[in-house]
Amino acid sequence: SGGATCPSLLLEPSRTNVIPYSEYYPAATRVNITQNSVVSPEGVNNAASVVATSVNGSHEVTISPLISIPNTNIRTFSTFAKYNGNHLILNVAGSPTNWTGCVFDLQNGVAKTPQQAGVQLVCTPDIEDYGNGWYRCSITFTPYGNYGFYHLISLTNDVNATLSTYGAVEYIGDDVSGIYLYGRQLEVASYPTSYIPTYGVSQTRAADVCVGAGDSSTFNSSEGV
Repeated sequence: SGGATCPSLLLEPSRTNVIPYSEYYPAATRVNITQNSVVSPEGVNNAASVVATSVNGSHEVTISPLISIPNTNIRTFSTFAKYNGNHLILNVAGSPTNWTGCVFDLQNGVAKTPQQAGVQLVCTPDIEDYGNGWYRCSITFTPYGNYGFYHLISLTNDVNATLSTYGAVEYIGDDVSGIYLYGRQLEVASYPTSYIPTYGVSQTRAADVCVGAGDSSTFNSSEGV
């Protein structure tokens, strides 16, 4: 805070995005996915269009259980999303009846009240405006046990929907409406950091290091951290 009269640095720690194909969506249920069809927040035509089919049921993009990190560690799951007639659900589940998730209103940029079922504790959501209708949406949660956990991106046509099995919602799509997606990330952390793209294997970003940011003549003994 403080603007130009109070300069500051945003330095990020080392993080790993364990999703191996962060910009590719290979597995889906009751959705049609068109890769590289929309301009992403990166300014490149590399975002995907995800459209809910007219088959009744949950409309999901599924990420298989990731066993490369201990399941009991706190983690943050995020993606960039844009409204195209439907809204976003980020949901994670250890079983059909043990899950947590949140509906993100992509028209108004609002994370709705998160939901949960079974022994899984409720997640903490966050949404950040990236301009041009794009939002980065995330949920932070701690898995309830040492089980394989599904990380899912789901669609809904109702921002006030009640989530059910696996933390998704069932409805009939229209083969036209959906959402745009870009840049999934899963990191062992209590908050999301800047996006780390992956191309087949997980990628790690080194911690930021600041050199020459000032000394005692810039920050006296009662300032700085």
